Amino acid sequence: MKIKIAALALLVTLTVCVTAQPVRIGNTDVYWEFLVHNNDTTLHIFGNGDIPGGTDLKWYSYTSSVKHVVTDEGITSVLGLQRFINLQTVSLPQSMKNIGSNAFGYDSCLTDINLPDSICNIGSSAFDRTHLTDTLHLPAFLTSLGSAAFRYTKIKHTDIPCNIDTIMVGVFQNTTLSSVNLPASVSVIYKHAFGETPLTSVRCLCITPPALQDTTVFGKVNRASCRLTVPSASVQIYKSTPIWQDFLIEAGDGYVVAVTSNNKASGIVQGVENRFYHAGETVTVRAITLNNGRFGGWKSNGQTISTNATLSFKVTQDTLITAVFEPKVPVTEVTDQHPMLTLYPNPSHDIIHIAAGVPVKSVTIYDLSGKSIRHITGHENIDISRLPAGIYFVKIQTDGFTCTKKLIKL
Repeated sequence: MKIKIAALALLVTLTVCVTAQPVRIGNTDVYWEFLVHNNDTTLHIFGNGDIPGGTDLKWYSYTSSVKHVVTDEGITSVLGLQRFINLQTVSLPQSMKNIGSNAFGYDSCLTDINLPDSICNIGSSAFDRTHLTDTLHLPAFLTSLGSAAFRYTKIKHTDIPCNIDTIMVGVFQNTTLSSVNLPASVSVIYKHAFGETPLTSVRCLCITPPALQDTTVFGKVNRASCRLTVPSASVQIYKSTPIWQDFLIEAGDGYVVAVTSNNKASGIVQGVENRFYHAGETVTVRAITLNNGRFGGWKSNGQTISTNATLSFKVTQDTLITAVFEPKVPVTEVTDQHPMLTLYPNPSHDIIHIAAGVPVKSVTIYDLSGKSIRHITGHENIDISRLPAGIYFVKIQTDGFTCTKKLIKL
């Protein structure tokens, strides 16, 4: 769905009257103002940061008159725009990361919205009981889709993005959804997710059937007449799995390419499409770090196949690849580059040595999550042969100073 009136066009082409000076929201760097043209009122929000929630915001006295909402670049999160009962259009910037719970819930006139790919989270009941229609284009970077997010809407079709692994309670319950495409990343679907919908087509790229919480996941869906397209190698598994076996199951034409992230808080993947690929097609995927995460490489069948953030390969079979991301390190990589201290050899397979010039009192080894995994007292030669390969931080304390060094275990 594409928004009918672009934000820039709305603000530039209309002859507007600013009804009041811009109002600052609390101590934030976010401001709002009303722009009025004829009988149309636009709520213009600008600045930097999140739009907070709560009905104490002064614009709530005028929610029935607002027909358009325009948010400028710099706004990162929307929480408090529910119950704008005459809202017709919404413009969201590429800086938007989060649409909070109930953000647009009960906006009964909202029929269309463009969701920027930058959005990672859509909260519970974010668009519950709006009048969104036809095809819903979900953001490519979306990693979290809250319960009842699009319940009681008039959406007819959607593709779930490839970074979603859980379909929450009642996400599309009581909609007019007739077809949906599920990516290979989905592992579990909770109750009422697709309940009370007229589904006639489900394409599920999961090689292993996603776990269904109970029969209400597809409650009142006529499964006997609903076509379920799955990977050809998995047809028999679906036919022997409760609930899934009730669908009209058929094999997809081609191979599944599943590219997932091991840690979506630290990074996600981009490039894989929610479809079946034909033999010989070239796929290019990218690892996108988030929240200061670090990309560690691509793995397939437990083996690292590349450490480049961009990976290209030809499709010859069903392909499962994981992008390995490491979380933000809570310990400082180097707290003191003391010239007297050396950690060697680095990288190392087994024994590391510490040359500090003074006696070493203690050594603590941390993993990338900041968890202390080993503490040694008074040693300058340390056996690391039993540590898994990876990156660690070694905190060394002496009588005169403390220093933290990065260690690579081969």
